[in-house]
Amino acid sequence: MDFPVAILDAPGALADASWNGIPFYMPDSRHAVGRRVQRFFFPGQDQTAFQDLGAFDGPMRITGLIVGDLYVSYARQLEAALRTPGPGTLVHPWFGDLAMVLTEPAEITFTQKEIRVVRFSASFAPYVPPDEQDGSTLDDLLDAIAAVQEQVQSFIAAVLAPVEIALWLAGSVASYAAGLVGYWQAVTGALGSSGAPGNPRLAAAVAPAIAALGGVADVATGSQYAATVGALIAAVPAAVVAASQTFLTPAVGPGDAAVVPVPIDGRVTMTILLAASSSAQAQVGAVGVTGSLALAEAALTAIAAAQAATTIAWNSAQEAQADLALLLAAIDATATQAAVASVPTVSTVAAAVQAGLLWCELQDARAALVADMSAIIGRLPQVQTVIASAALPAWLIANILAGDTPGLIQSTYADLVTRNTLRNPALVPAGALETLASTASLVPSA
Repeated sequence: MDFPVAILDAPGALADASWNGIPFYMPDSRHAVGRRVQRFFFPGQDQTAFQDLGAFDGPMRITGLIVGDLYVSYARQLEAALRTPGPGTLVHPWFGDLAMVLTEPAEITFTQKEIRVVRFSASFAPYVPPDEQDGSTLDDLLDAIAAVQEQVQSFIAAVLAPVEIALWLAGSVASYAAGLVGYWQAVTGALGSSGAPGNPRLAAAVAPAIAALGGVADVATGSQYAATVGALIAAVPAAVVAASQTFLTPAVGPGDAAVVPVPIDGRVTMTILLAASSSAQAQVGAVGVTGSLALAEAALTAIAAAQAATTIAWNSAQEAQADLALLLAAIDATATQAAVASVPTVSTVAAAVQAGLLWCELQDARAALVADMSAIIGRLPQVQTVIASAALPAWLIANILAGDTPGLIQSTYADLVTRNTLRNPALVPAGALETLASTASLVPSA
Protein backbone atom coordinates (compact mmCIF):
# COMPACT_ATOMS: atom_id res chain seq x y z
CA MET A 1 0.00 0.00 0.00
CA ASP A 2 1.18 3.52 -0.69
CA PHE A 3 1.07 4.98 2.82
CA PRO A 4 2.34 8.55 3.13
CA VAL A 5 5.99 8.87 4.00
CA ALA A 6 4.95 10.63 7.21
CA ILE A 7 3.37 7.40 8.44
CA LEU A 8 5.92 4.93 7.19
CA ASP A 9 8.88 6.92 8.46
CA ALA A 10 7.38 7.91 11.79
CA PRO A 11 9.57 6.88 14.75
CA GLY A 12 8.33 3.61 16.17
CA ALA A 13 5.80 3.08 13.36
CA LEU A 14 4.14 -0.32 13.59
CA ALA A 15 4.01 -3.01 10.93
CA ASP A 16 0.90 -3.28 8.79
CA ALA A 17 -2.07 -5.22 10.09
CA SER A 18 -4.50 -7.20 7.96
CA TRP A 19 -7.82 -9.01 8.11
CA ASN A 20 -8.21 -12.00 5.79
CA GLY A 21 -5.36 -10.70 3.64
CA ILE A 22 -6.55 -7.06 3.36
CA PRO A 23 -3.80 -4.80 4.77
CA PHE A 24 -4.36 -1.69 6.84
CA TYR A 25 -2.60 0.44 9.48
CA MET A 26 -3.73 -0.19 13.06
CA PRO A 27 -3.17 2.92 15.20
CA ASP A 28 -4.72 1.39 18.31
CA SER A 29 -6.22 -1.79 19.72
CA ARG A 30 -7.90 -2.66 23.00
CA HIS A 31 -9.32 -5.87 24.39
CA ALA A 32 -10.97 -7.17 27.55
CA VAL A 33 -9.51 -10.06 29.50
CA GLY A 34 -10.15 -11.61 32.90
CA ARG A 35 -12.49 -14.14 34.51
CA ARG A 36 -16.19 -14.74 33.98
CA VAL A 37 -17.50 -14.27 37.52
CA GLN A 38 -21.16 -14.53 38.49
CA ARG A 39 -22.15 -12.62 41.65
CA PHE A 40 -25.10 -13.84 43.72
CA PHE A 41 -27.20 -11.82 46.19
CA PHE A 42 -29.43 -13.30 48.91
CA PRO A 43 -32.55 -11.68 50.42
CA GLY A 44 -32.07 -10.36 53.92
CA GLN A 45 -28.30 -10.83 53.89
CA ASP A 46 -25.39 -8.54 53.22
CA GLN A 47 -23.05 -11.33 52.15
CA THR A 48 -22.62 -12.13 48.49
CA ALA A 49 -21.26 -15.21 46.75
CA PHE A 50 -19.16 -15.44 43.64
CA GLN A 51 -18.97 -18.29 41.15
CA ASP A 52 -16.05 -18.52 38.74
CA LEU A 53 -17.25 -19.56 35.30
CA GLY A 54 -13.84 -19.71 33.63
CA ALA A 55 -11.52 -17.46 31.69
CA PHE A 56 -12.91 -14.47 29.81
CA ASP A 57 -11.29 -13.45 26.56
CA GLY A 58 -13.50 -10.55 25.68
CA PRO A 59 -13.87 -8.69 22.43
CA MET A 60 -10.88 -7.06 20.78
CA ARG A 61 -11.79 -3.66 19.42
CA ILE A 62 -9.49 -2.21 16.79
CA THR A 63 -9.30 0.94 14.73
CA GLY A 64 -8.07 0.62 11.16
CA LEU A 65 -6.72 3.20 8.77
CA ILE A 66 -6.14 2.95 5.00
CA VAL A 67 -4.37 5.79 3.22
CA GLY A 68 -3.55 6.09 -0.46
CA ASP A 69 -4.80 6.93 -3.94
CA LEU A 70 -6.67 3.59 -4.16
CA TYR A 71 -8.32 3.95 -0.77
CA VAL A 72 -11.84 3.43 -2.16
CA SER A 73 -10.80 0.23 -3.92
CA TYR A 74 -9.14 -1.04 -0.74
CA ALA A 75 -12.29 -0.18 1.22
CA ARG A 76 -14.34 -2.31 -1.16
CA GLN A 77 -11.95 -5.22 -0.68
CA LEU A 78 -12.15 -4.71 3.06
CA GLU A 79 -15.95 -4.83 2.87
CA ALA A 80 -15.78 -8.19 1.10
CA ALA A 81 -13.34 -9.53 3.70
CA LEU A 82 -15.58 -8.37 6.55
CA ARG A 83 -18.60 -10.06 4.95
CA THR A 84 -16.82 -13.41 4.68
CA PRO A 85 -18.50 -15.88 7.07
CA GLY A 86 -16.66 -17.90 9.68
CA PRO A 87 -13.38 -17.29 11.46
CA GLY A 88 -10.52 -15.42 9.79
CA THR A 89 -6.93 -14.39 10.39
CA LEU A 90 -6.20 -11.04 11.99
CA VAL A 91 -2.56 -10.04 11.64
CA HIS A 92 -1.98 -7.91 14.74
CA PRO A 93 1.08 -5.63 15.02
CA TRP A 94 1.53 -6.56 18.68
CA PHE A 95 0.26 -10.15 18.90
CA GLY A 96 0.93 -11.59 15.44
CA ASP A 97 -1.48 -13.94 13.62
CA LEU A 98 -4.74 -14.46 15.52
CA ALA A 99 -7.74 -16.65 14.65
CA MET A 100 -10.70 -14.33 15.24
CA VAL A 101 -14.41 -13.96 14.51
CA LEU A 102 -16.07 -10.66 13.65
CA THR A 103 -18.70 -10.36 16.40
CA GLU A 104 -20.36 -7.07 15.41
CA PRO A 105 -20.81 -5.19 12.14
CA ALA A 106 -17.78 -3.05 11.41
CA GLU A 107 -18.10 0.66 10.73
CA ILE A 108 -16.29 2.18 7.73
CA THR A 109 -15.95 5.95 7.69
CA PHE A 110 -15.20 8.42 4.90
CA THR A 111 -14.99 12.13 5.58
CA GLN A 112 -14.48 15.13 3.34
CA LYS A 113 -11.86 16.44 5.73
CA GLU A 114 -9.61 13.44 5.04
CA ILE A 115 -9.27 12.80 1.31
CA ARG A 116 -7.45 9.56 0.39
CA VAL A 117 -8.21 8.21 3.86
CA VAL A 118 -10.72 5.61 5.03
CA ARG A 119 -11.14 4.69 8.67
CA PHE A 120 -12.95 1.72 10.17
CA SER A 121 -13.57 0.12 13.52
CA ALA A 122 -14.31 -3.53 14.21
CA SER A 123 -14.83 -5.83 17.15
CA PHE A 124 -13.39 -9.36 17.12
CA ALA A 125 -13.55 -12.31 19.49
CA PRO A 126 -10.97 -15.11 19.69
CA TYR A 127 -11.98 -18.20 17.72
CA VAL A 128 -11.69 -21.45 19.64
CA PRO A 129 -12.43 -24.56 17.54
CA PRO A 130 -15.11 -26.77 19.09
CA ASP A 131 -13.70 -29.59 21.18
CA GLU A 132 -14.72 -32.71 19.30
CA GLN A 133 -15.16 -35.51 21.81
CA ASP A 134 -15.62 -38.10 19.07
CA GLY A 135 -13.57 -36.75 16.19
CA SER A 136 -14.15 -38.45 12.86
CA THR A 137 -11.57 -39.35 10.26
CA LEU A 138 -13.14 -36.71 7.99
CA ASP A 139 -12.56 -34.02 10.63
CA ASP A 140 -8.93 -35.11 10.90
CA LEU A 141 -8.55 -34.99 7.13
CA LEU A 142 -10.06 -31.50 6.84
CA ASP A 143 -7.81 -30.26 9.65
CA ALA A 144 -4.76 -31.72 7.88
CA ILE A 145 -5.83 -30.09 4.62
CA ALA A 146 -6.16 -26.72 6.35
CA ALA A 147 -2.69 -27.18 7.89
CA VAL A 148 -1.17 -27.80 4.44
CA GLN A 149 -2.90 -24.73 3.01
CA GLU A 150 -1.61 -22.59 5.87
CA GLN A 151 1.92 -23.94 5.47
CA VAL A 152 1.84 -23.21 1.73
CA GLN A 153 1.16 -19.57 2.60
CA SER A 154 4.16 -19.56 4.94
CA PHE A 155 6.29 -21.04 2.16
CA ILE A 156 5.14 -18.38 -0.31
CA ALA A 157 5.87 -15.68 2.27
CA ALA A 158 9.44 -16.97 2.64
CA VAL A 159 9.93 -17.17 -1.13
CA LEU A 160 8.61 -13.67 -1.79
CA ALA A 161 10.22 -11.98 1.20
CA PRO A 162 12.86 -10.24 -1.01
CA VAL A 163 10.21 -8.67 -3.26
CA GLU A 164 10.31 -5.41 -1.31
CA ILE A 165 13.92 -4.86 -2.34
CA ALA A 166 14.00 -6.69 -5.67
CA LEU A 167 11.11 -5.44 -7.78
CA TRP A 168 12.13 -7.58 -10.75
CA LEU A 169 10.85 -10.57 -8.77
CA ALA A 170 7.39 -9.04 -8.85
CA GLY A 171 7.55 -9.24 -12.63
CA SER A 172 8.34 -12.95 -12.42
CA VAL A 173 5.41 -13.45 -10.05
CA ALA A 174 3.07 -11.59 -12.39
CA SER A 175 4.29 -13.66 -15.34
CA TYR A 176 3.69 -16.91 -13.46
CA ALA A 177 0.22 -15.74 -12.36
CA ALA A 178 -0.66 -14.88 -15.97
CA GLY A 179 0.26 -18.42 -16.98
CA LEU A 180 -1.96 -19.78 -14.21
CA VAL A 181 -4.85 -17.62 -15.39
CA GLY A 182 -4.52 -19.02 -18.91
CA TYR A 183 -4.36 -22.58 -17.61
CA TRP A 184 -7.40 -22.27 -15.35
CA GLN A 185 -9.41 -20.56 -18.06
CA ALA A 186 -8.60 -23.42 -20.41
CA VAL A 187 -9.50 -26.29 -18.07
CA THR A 188 -12.59 -24.73 -16.48
CA GLY A 189 -13.97 -22.78 -19.43
CA ALA A 190 -17.21 -23.45 -21.27
CA LEU A 191 -14.99 -25.31 -23.74
CA GLY A 192 -12.43 -27.71 -22.33
CA SER A 193 -8.73 -27.52 -23.12
CA SER A 194 -9.21 -30.04 -25.96
CA GLY A 195 -12.08 -28.11 -27.50
CA ALA A 196 -14.68 -30.56 -26.18
CA PRO A 197 -17.72 -29.17 -24.35
CA GLY A 198 -16.68 -28.10 -20.88
CA ASN A 199 -18.69 -27.28 -17.76
CA PRO A 200 -20.26 -23.81 -17.95
CA ARG A 201 -21.43 -24.00 -14.33
CA LEU A 202 -17.89 -24.66 -13.13
CA ALA A 203 -16.59 -21.86 -15.34
CA ALA A 204 -19.06 -19.44 -13.77
CA ALA A 205 -18.20 -20.60 -10.25
CA VAL A 206 -14.46 -20.03 -10.57
CA ALA A 207 -14.49 -17.00 -12.89
CA PRO A 208 -14.28 -14.40 -10.06
CA ALA A 209 -11.26 -16.13 -8.49
CA ILE A 210 -9.52 -16.38 -11.87
CA ALA A 211 -10.21 -12.71 -12.58
CA ALA A 212 -8.75 -11.75 -9.19
CA LEU A 213 -5.65 -13.85 -9.89
CA GLY A 214 -5.18 -11.88 -13.09
CA GLY A 215 -4.73 -8.74 -10.98
CA VAL A 216 -1.47 -9.93 -9.36
CA ALA A 217 0.46 -7.49 -11.52
CA ASP A 218 -1.42 -4.61 -9.86
CA VAL A 219 -0.66 -5.72 -6.29
CA ALA A 220 1.54 -3.16 -4.57
CA THR A 221 4.81 -4.55 -3.27
CA GLY A 222 5.07 -4.16 0.46
CA SER A 223 4.87 -6.07 3.70
CA GLN A 224 1.57 -7.68 2.66
CA TYR A 225 2.63 -8.54 -0.89
CA ALA A 226 3.38 -12.23 -0.21
CA ALA A 227 0.14 -12.72 1.75
CA THR A 228 -1.93 -11.14 -1.01
CA VAL A 229 -0.27 -13.17 -3.78
CA GLY A 230 -0.60 -16.37 -1.78
CA ALA A 231 -4.30 -15.73 -1.16
CA LEU A 232 -4.96 -15.07 -4.85
CA ILE A 233 -3.13 -18.24 -5.94
CA ALA A 234 -5.01 -20.35 -3.38
CA ALA A 235 -8.41 -18.85 -4.26
CA VAL A 236 -8.85 -20.70 -7.57
CA PRO A 237 -8.38 -24.28 -6.24
CA ALA A 238 -10.65 -23.34 -3.32
CA ALA A 239 -13.32 -22.13 -5.76
CA VAL A 240 -13.10 -25.39 -7.73
CA VAL A 241 -13.60 -27.38 -4.52
CA ALA A 242 -16.49 -25.15 -3.42
CA ALA A 243 -18.29 -25.90 -6.69
CA SER A 244 -18.66 -29.53 -5.57
CA GLN A 245 -19.95 -28.78 -2.09
CA THR A 246 -23.62 -28.97 -1.21
CA PHE A 247 -25.38 -25.69 -0.57
CA LEU A 248 -28.05 -25.50 2.12
CA THR A 249 -31.39 -23.91 1.16
CA PRO A 250 -32.42 -21.18 3.61
CA ALA A 251 -35.45 -22.15 5.70
CA VAL A 252 -36.79 -18.60 5.51
CA GLY A 253 -35.95 -16.06 2.85
CA PRO A 254 -36.96 -14.49 -0.45
CA GLY A 255 -38.19 -16.73 -3.21
CA ASP A 256 -35.02 -16.51 -5.28
CA ALA A 257 -32.99 -17.70 -2.27
CA ALA A 258 -34.53 -21.16 -2.70
CA VAL A 259 -32.69 -21.54 -6.01
CA VAL A 260 -29.22 -22.77 -5.06
CA PRO A 261 -26.42 -23.91 -7.35
CA VAL A 262 -26.39 -27.63 -8.12
CA PRO A 263 -23.13 -29.15 -6.85
CA ILE A 264 -20.76 -30.37 -9.56
CA ASP A 265 -19.72 -34.02 -9.34
CA GLY A 266 -16.72 -34.23 -7.03
CA ARG A 267 -15.00 -36.63 -9.41
CA VAL A 268 -15.03 -33.88 -12.08
CA THR A 269 -13.41 -31.29 -9.82
CA MET A 270 -11.01 -33.87 -8.36
CA THR A 271 -9.83 -34.81 -11.87
CA ILE A 272 -9.33 -31.15 -12.81
CA LEU A 273 -7.35 -30.45 -9.65
CA LEU A 274 -5.17 -33.55 -10.07
CA ALA A 275 -4.38 -32.47 -13.62
CA ALA A 276 -3.51 -28.98 -12.34
CA SER A 277 -1.22 -30.48 -9.72
CA SER A 278 0.55 -32.57 -12.35
CA SER A 279 0.96 -29.50 -14.57
CA ALA A 280 2.42 -27.49 -11.67
CA GLN A 281 4.80 -30.33 -10.73
CA ALA A 282 6.27 -30.17 -14.23
CA GLN A 283 7.33 -26.54 -13.57
CA VAL A 284 8.85 -27.06 -10.12
CA GLY A 285 12.30 -27.49 -11.66
CA ALA A 286 12.20 -23.99 -13.15
CA VAL A 287 14.83 -21.56 -11.93
CA GLY A 288 13.95 -18.85 -9.42
CA VAL A 289 10.60 -17.84 -8.06
CA THR A 290 8.68 -19.67 -10.80
CA GLY A 291 9.76 -23.08 -9.55
CA SER A 292 8.91 -22.20 -5.95
CA LEU A 293 5.45 -20.88 -6.84
CA ALA A 294 4.87 -24.00 -8.94
CA LEU A 295 5.62 -26.12 -5.86
CA ALA A 296 3.09 -24.10 -3.87
CA GLU A 297 0.51 -24.52 -6.63
CA ALA A 298 1.19 -28.26 -6.85
CA ALA A 299 0.61 -28.64 -3.11
CA LEU A 300 -2.53 -26.50 -3.10
CA THR A 301 -4.15 -28.36 -6.00
CA ALA A 302 -3.14 -31.83 -4.78
CA ILE A 303 -4.61 -31.19 -1.35
CA ALA A 304 -7.67 -29.50 -2.89
CA ALA A 305 -8.23 -32.66 -4.95
CA ALA A 306 -8.33 -34.64 -1.71
CA GLN A 307 -10.87 -32.18 -0.34
CA ALA A 308 -13.00 -32.46 -3.49
CA ALA A 309 -12.92 -36.24 -3.14
CA THR A 310 -14.74 -35.97 0.19
CA THR A 311 -17.89 -35.04 -1.79
CA ILE A 312 -17.81 -38.16 -3.99
CA ALA A 313 -20.36 -40.91 -3.41
CA TRP A 314 -18.51 -44.02 -4.57
CA ASN A 315 -20.46 -47.06 -5.72
CA SER A 316 -17.82 -49.66 -5.01
CA ALA A 317 -14.67 -50.21 -3.02
CA GLN A 318 -12.67 -50.60 -6.23
CA GLU A 319 -13.69 -47.14 -7.44
CA ALA A 320 -12.68 -45.57 -4.14
CA GLN A 321 -9.36 -47.46 -4.12
CA ALA A 322 -8.57 -46.26 -7.65
CA ASP A 323 -9.25 -42.63 -6.72
CA LEU A 324 -7.23 -43.00 -3.52
CA ALA A 325 -4.26 -44.22 -5.56
CA LEU A 326 -4.48 -41.13 -7.79
CA LEU A 327 -4.65 -38.79 -4.80
CA LEU A 328 -1.73 -40.45 -3.03
CA ALA A 329 0.37 -40.30 -6.19
CA ALA A 330 -0.21 -36.53 -6.45
CA ILE A 331 0.54 -35.91 -2.76
CA ASP A 332 3.64 -38.14 -2.81
CA ALA A 333 5.03 -36.47 -5.93
CA THR A 334 4.54 -33.02 -4.40
CA ALA A 335 6.03 -34.12 -1.08
CA THR A 336 9.10 -35.44 -2.88
CA GLN A 337 9.59 -32.07 -4.58
CA ALA A 338 9.12 -30.30 -1.23
CA ALA A 339 11.83 -32.53 0.24
CA VAL A 340 14.20 -31.53 -2.57
CA ALA A 341 13.35 -27.85 -2.02
CA SER A 342 14.12 -28.22 1.70
CA VAL A 343 17.84 -28.52 0.94
CA PRO A 344 19.00 -24.93 1.58
CA THR A 345 21.41 -22.75 -0.34
CA VAL A 346 22.92 -19.51 0.87
CA SER A 347 20.06 -17.43 -0.53
CA THR A 348 17.13 -19.76 0.21
CA VAL A 349 17.53 -20.77 3.84
CA ALA A 350 14.14 -19.41 4.97
CA ALA A 351 12.30 -20.91 1.99
CA ALA A 352 14.05 -24.25 2.50
CA VAL A 353 12.92 -24.40 6.11
CA GLN A 354 9.33 -23.72 5.08
CA ALA A 355 9.59 -26.35 2.32
CA GLY A 356 10.68 -28.89 4.93
CA LEU A 357 7.69 -28.01 7.10
CA LEU A 358 5.47 -28.33 4.01
CA TRP A 359 6.80 -31.87 3.51
CA CYS A 360 5.80 -32.67 7.12
CA GLU A 361 2.28 -31.29 6.66
CA LEU A 362 1.85 -33.22 3.41
CA GLN A 363 2.84 -36.44 5.17
CA ASP A 364 0.26 -35.75 7.90
CA ALA A 365 -2.38 -35.06 5.26
CA ARG A 366 -1.46 -38.29 3.47
CA ALA A 367 -1.94 -40.30 6.66
CA ALA A 368 -5.27 -38.60 7.38
CA LEU A 369 -6.44 -39.27 3.80
CA VAL A 370 -5.55 -42.96 4.04
CA ALA A 371 -7.37 -43.26 7.38
CA ASP A 372 -10.52 -41.56 6.09
CA MET A 373 -10.59 -43.44 2.80
CA SER A 374 -9.94 -46.76 4.53
CA ALA A 375 -13.02 -46.21 6.68
CA ILE A 376 -15.06 -45.45 3.55
CA ILE A 377 -13.70 -48.35 1.52
CA GLY A 378 -14.50 -50.75 4.34
CA ARG A 379 -18.19 -49.80 4.10
CA LEU A 380 -18.47 -50.00 0.30
CA PRO A 381 -19.52 -53.13 -1.58
CA GLN A 382 -16.98 -54.96 -3.69
CA VAL A 383 -17.30 -55.38 -7.44
CA GLN A 384 -17.56 -59.09 -8.02
CA THR A 385 -17.87 -61.31 -11.04
CA VAL A 386 -20.77 -63.65 -11.71
CA ILE A 387 -20.92 -66.24 -14.48
CA ALA A 388 -24.01 -66.73 -16.59
CA SER A 389 -23.83 -70.25 -18.04
CA ALA A 390 -26.48 -69.42 -20.64
CA ALA A 391 -28.00 -66.39 -22.36
CA LEU A 392 -30.45 -64.85 -19.89
CA PRO A 393 -32.40 -61.59 -19.50
CA ALA A 394 -30.63 -59.07 -17.27
CA TRP A 395 -33.81 -58.75 -15.21
CA LEU A 396 -33.73 -62.48 -14.44
CA ILE A 397 -30.05 -62.26 -13.43
CA ALA A 398 -30.91 -59.36 -11.11
CA ASN A 399 -33.69 -61.45 -9.56
CA ILE A 400 -31.29 -64.34 -8.97
CA LEU A 401 -28.72 -62.05 -7.34
CA ALA A 402 -31.08 -59.92 -5.21
CA GLY A 403 -34.18 -62.08 -4.99
CA ASP A 404 -33.85 -62.40 -1.23
CA THR A 405 -34.16 -58.62 -0.97
CA PRO A 406 -36.82 -57.54 -3.49
CA GLY A 407 -36.13 -53.88 -2.85
CA LEU A 408 -32.66 -54.27 -4.38
CA ILE A 409 -33.74 -55.97 -7.61
CA GLN A 410 -34.29 -52.71 -9.52
CA SER A 411 -30.96 -51.18 -8.44
CA THR A 412 -29.13 -54.46 -9.17
CA TYR A 413 -30.65 -54.55 -12.65
CA ALA A 414 -29.66 -50.91 -13.32
CA ASP A 415 -26.13 -51.59 -12.08
CA LEU A 416 -25.78 -54.67 -14.30
CA VAL A 417 -26.85 -52.71 -17.38
CA THR A 418 -24.65 -49.69 -16.64
CA ARG A 419 -21.56 -51.44 -15.32
CA ASN A 420 -21.42 -53.98 -18.17
CA THR A 421 -22.71 -51.58 -20.88
CA LEU A 422 -25.32 -54.11 -21.97
CA ARG A 423 -26.70 -53.20 -25.38
CA ASN A 424 -29.56 -55.70 -25.17
CA PRO A 425 -30.57 -56.26 -21.54
CA ALA A 426 -33.39 -58.50 -22.71
CA LEU A 427 -30.90 -61.23 -23.65
CA VAL A 428 -27.44 -61.16 -22.11
CA PRO A 429 -24.93 -63.59 -23.67
CA ALA A 430 -23.43 -66.26 -21.45
CA GLY A 431 -20.18 -65.29 -19.75
CA ALA A 432 -18.77 -63.13 -16.98
CA LEU A 433 -20.60 -60.09 -15.63
CA GLU A 434 -19.54 -57.52 -13.03
CA THR A 435 -21.97 -56.68 -10.24
CA LEU A 436 -22.15 -55.12 -6.82
CA ALA A 437 -23.78 -58.22 -5.39
CA SER A 438 -22.46 -59.03 -1.91
CA THR A 439 -21.51 -62.56 -2.96
CA ALA A 440 -20.50 -63.86 -6.36
CA SER A 441 -22.66 -66.73 -7.48
CA LEU A 442 -22.91 -69.03 -10.43
CA VAL A 443 -26.05 -68.06 -12.34
CA PRO A 444 -27.70 -71.34 -13.43
CA SER A 445 -28.72 -72.03 -16.97
CA ALA A 446 -32.32 -71.53 -17.97
